[in-house]
Amino acid sequence: MKLKEYIRLGKISIKSRKKSTKNTVRGISFGLIMLIPVVFFTLAFNVDMTNKINDTRNISIVNVLTHGEGAESATVQLGDNSNSPIVFGASDMARITERTDAVEEVVYADYWAFGSDRSNTNGYAIIDEQMMQYSEITGNGNYGGQINYSDILMPNLNVKVVDITRSGGKTVPAGIVEDLEEAGKTVLSAGEGFSEEGGKGEVMISELVLQKYGIDPSEAIGKEFSLLSQLSFNEPHYYNQEYVSGYFLDNDTNPNNSYSVSEDGVVPNFGAAVIAKFEIVGIISNEYFSLNSALFHEPQVWITDASVYQTAGGERTVKYLPELKTHSKESTSGSTSNYQIVTYPEAGEEGVMNLMQQAAEEKMFFPAVPAMTPWCGGEFYVWDAYFEAPVTMASVQCKDYDGASTVVGIIDGVYTNLTGEDSSDMGMGGYATSYCAVEAFENFSMLHTIGGYVMVVMYVFGGIIFFATLLNLYNSVNYSVQARRNYIGMMRAIGATKDVIPRLYLVEILLIFARSLIWVLIFSGGISYGIKALIDMLFKSEASMLLGTTLSLNFGYFFLALGVVFVLIFAIAFIFSRVACLSVTRKGILEVLSDDK
Repeated sequence: MKLKEYIRLGKISIKSRKKSTKNTVRGISFGLIMLIPVVFFTLAFNVDMTNKINDTRNISIVNVLTHGEGAESATVQLGDNSNSPIVFGASDMARITERTDAVEEVVYADYWAFGSDRSNTNGYAIIDEQMMQYSEITGNGNYGGQINYSDILMPNLNVKVVDITRSGGKTVPAGIVEDLEEAGKTVLSAGEGFSEEGGKGEVMISELVLQKYGIDPSEAIGKEFSLLSQLSFNEPHYYNQEYVSGYFLDNDTNPNNSYSVSEDGVVPNFGAAVIAKFEIVGIISNEYFSLNSALFHEPQVWITDASVYQTAGGERTVKYLPELKTHSKESTSGSTSNYQIVTYPEAGEEGVMNLMQQAAEEKMFFPAVPAMTPWCGGEFYVWDAYFEAPVTMASVQCKDYDGASTVVGIIDGVYTNLTGEDSSDMGMGGYATSYCAVEAFENFSMLHTIGGYVMVVMYVFGGIIFFATLLNLYNSVNYSVQARRNYIGMMRAIGATKDVIPRLYLVEILLIFARSLIWVLIFSGGISYGIKALIDMLFKSEASMLLGTTLSLNFGYFFLALGVVFVLIFAIAFIFSRVACLSVTRKGILEVLSDDK
């Protein structure tokens, strides 16, 4: 028989069961409308988008606050409540880094405040003999200053100490380097970076700072760079004439007394060279800082651990580490403000100047303000807390998204053990997702979790309906076969082979599916595009657009989903037609003809 004969006979059969066929078509349509969008989402999300996530390697970086080589376990917590970042100990970090199947490398860095509103400083950045005030570099506090770099970046002269000794010579995780290279960009716009000898007396600064000076990056290499910090009391607050809390450099020989203030409340600025004539060996590109949201507020002055630490008695310490003394000042209104005095081993102006000169000669960092705690993930990079000694941020580069998820799970376990609280109380994804992972990981993790629930619900709901419809379809086909046993026997008597009968019902089933095709295409396509639009909208935030790749669902997978479902339909039709016709194809012709109708 030719195909058109099969189709003609199939239409006659369907017409004879018009009412039951109509109900079957409706059921099949509804089942497919539910099934196709979830198959589309499964393919587009788990195949295409997950591959993009894994290709975008910086998403798989997990940033962990740590004592570095200090305390064994996480006992320090920042903030006034348990829902805040914790600082991990050495044993906690070992639990993470020993997961060699998940962790590729770890890059360590410390952070020191300079020019921050919280540290109450003023200062100067000097390139060779060209001096510029901090307020000029930052644009007097205006967001983005005079340089409008996508309304995101602003020059940040806080100091980052890259611990290349512990990081195996690396300054940034491999994922950042690879993502920039994939986009045809680099971490450095000029220079070779820190030398293999450890980088003592060397500095890398950002291209953005150079733009404020009007210096070409290639011309800055080899020049001398200095940071001068000036600390004093703030000016009286404009509306209540009271002094505010802050950090101030000690101005006498007694670190334990209150800050000496003249009767008129005026204290001369006292300066300290934080960095004295370090050699510029690299210019950090603007593309580095705009790669993801965790880098927006990254310090733009980098030095190495060789310029900061000394080792004595097997213990490594900051060589010129200041102490921090807290004092209180009572206002005229009766309230009390706390301020901290930054005190060096040799107090007083002369003593500090001697230490500063000694540090300059040794090409060592001379911190004039406390260390700050970096923000691990989320929106901003610097957490609102300062310490006498630096807290290290360990950037854990994982192999892929699944590896990062493994590390995130370990961190959540430490948080739960430390606080006695469920990590999930922090919100979607838990503690580590909120505080340690970059924003894109948090968004994708949230989407991954929600998407999993959505897929389960849709598969269960749509599957039940589709399965019920298929049972109805099979019963309909089986009834048709049983009702026409004599007709089928006559067809076999006049020469129809055993394969012809199942083909008749295969075509009939496919015709029933075809009647639902238009509605399935319209509604399943609309639902699938709605899912795509919703997912794309979640990744259209400013931070997520700066990942080096566009994260969106590829609607082309809708047509692949159609293909998968159509193959499924053909397989179902083939099986049903064969199974339903077994009772009339296995028996002999006379036996079939003698069966009662």
